[in-house]
Amino acid sequence: MSYGFSVRGATVALALAAVGPKFDEVVASQPVHAKDRDVAIATATAIADLVGEPDEGQEVSITVGGWLQWQVAVAAGEVPDAFTGASVSASASIVPAGS
Repeated sequence: MSYGFSVRGATVALALAAVGPKFDEVVASQPVHAKDRDVAIATATAIADLVGEPDEGQEVSITVGGWLQWQVAVAAGEVPDAFTGASVSASASIVPAGS
């Protein structure tokens, strides 16, 4: 099961502050991603910390994506105990504001 989203903020801190609530939306629709939530947020934080603060007329864009795979059958809404694959990726960049 996969997800992907982007958030923006006028500063790195503001963009990062939007990552958690956005990931909570993912978990609400795909409960299995409660398992990789902390890893995804930590990855986004680590990569965003490499980006400097934007200048006037710019903002920080953070994109997070990932997936989990498993082979054991589970009922709808249940979360497997073990996974056979996982991925988390994040990018951060300074972009023109409002673009």
